[in-house]
Order: sequence, then C-alpha cells, then structure tokens
Amino acid sequence: MKKLLSLFCITNLLLCSKPSISVQAVEIEEPYTETVVPASEGLISNYSLWASNYNGSLCVSSVMRTSSTMEEIGIKNLTVQYSYDNSNWYDEWNAGNFLDYGTNTYTLSNYIIALDRSECYYRVTCTHYAKKSIFNTQSDSNTSNSVWIS
Repeated sequence: MKKLLSLFCITNLLLCSKPSISVQAVEIEEPYTETVVPASEGLISNYSLWASNYNGSLCVSSVMRTSSTMEEIGIKNLTVQYSYDNSNWYDEWNAGNFLDYGTNTYTLSNYIIALDRSECYYRVTCTHYAKKSIFNTQSDSNTSNSVWIS
C-alpha cells in the first residue's frame, strides 16, 4: 500500500508540476500595478501611464488605444515633475511629444529619463492625444504614479 501511495504521489507530482523558465528581471524599487483608465466617449478607447525607478533613473511607459485608425496618435507634453513630500509637485522639464501616424495603438515602452535630483519623488504628466481628422480630435490629461528616487 505504501508503494502504491508513493507511486501515486510521484506520478501526480510529475503530471502537475510546471516547467521553470529562467528570465532576466529588472528590480523596481516601488511596486506598481498598472491601471487602465477608460476614456470618455470619443476617439480614445483606453489609456494607461506609469513610472518606475530604473537604477536611479525614471522609467516611463504608456499604452493607448483608439476606436479606429488615427491620422495622429500618442502623447503630447510629457512633463517630468518632482516633489520632496509627495504632495507639492514642481515641473522639472518637458520631454516633448511622442506621436505615431496611421494606427489605432500607441505604446511608449520603458522610456528612460536621467534625473538631476535624488532623494525625492518623481512622476510624469501628459496628454493622451488622438486625431482622426482636422475636425475630429480628442485629448485626455493623465498623471502617472509617483516613485521615490534615492
């Protein structure tokens, strides 16, 4: 009976175990869960914006989707802000516009920003932008989570 139970356990272990895969991970100092914000009715279906600490630099990512193919789609006025108390925010600098053309999805992936200050919080603000035609555009403002940079 013990041999049968052992055989059952080993068989079960082999059938139920998942293979492990080695991956290279980047440590993020402050955990953050991405939130997708449904946009108001219009051209933009949804968007998200988040920031993380990447070795003392700010790592910014964003995803945006529209209801159909746009003439222009993307982010306008990506502005880096800092705060010493995570309440009062000051503009550091404007990184500019990040636009694509003739698509319905825009992705800004792991955009790394070198910082002048440390021992403070950072975040970014932007305007998600979609232009179907000269008479049909939509802009939605957004602010990322804040991250501590030491």
